[in-house]
Amino acid sequence: PPYGHFEVEHGVTWEQYERCYKEALSRLLANGEITEDLYNDILENLTPEKSGFVAPDPDNPDAFPNQAVGTEEHVPDWCDDGSIIYGYSKTDENGFWMMYSKFPDILETAQCDTDARGIHINNVIKTPFPAGTKLLVDWWIDGEQVVDSQEIIILEEGKTEIEVFLPTESFPSSGKYEMRLWKDDHRRVYSYVTISK
Repeated sequence: PPYGHFEVEHGVTWEQYERCYKEALSRLLANGEITEDLYNDILENLTPEKSGFVAPDPDNPDAFPNQAVGTEEHVPDWCDDGSIIYGYSKTDENGFWMMYSKFPDILETAQCDTDARGIHINNVIKTPFPAGTKLLVDWWIDGEQVVDSQEIIILEEGKTEIEVFLPTESFPSSGKYEMRLWKDDHRRVYSYVTISK
């Protein structure tokens, strides 16, 4: 159940969120649990922007558009030392939402975009890579590995943004797309991202 609640929280569209929020407010008002003034104040502030349903402008205007909407991060309950962080977004206009896990000393953030060509993920790394660094990328769709050890070679000295791409024959369908960005020996994960619909 906790994961189901998590999927619902981050998998609803703005229209679903707004409809349910208004229904909840109406019930609270009808039950006398909130005043009419509070009801009106909350409704006035119920906007996509204030509720985290608007994607921020991408940091890099030359990169693909970042469609990760309302991305937030938290340390999971079981992690006592803050050594791992989960990031997650709300549903974008295409019905996709992103989740990533990171070691805070390695990954800054992840950004994503889905279009008719496939899925793009931009991994923003904290420590710049020297030119010549080799990385590996693996992809899974609904638990089945579809890309194994695709090699990426860093050509630019000090690069911190690593873009990976999963081509699709048409606009990505519903499902779970997983990406892992590895050190070249498959012994260290720099980034783990899932895109779900």
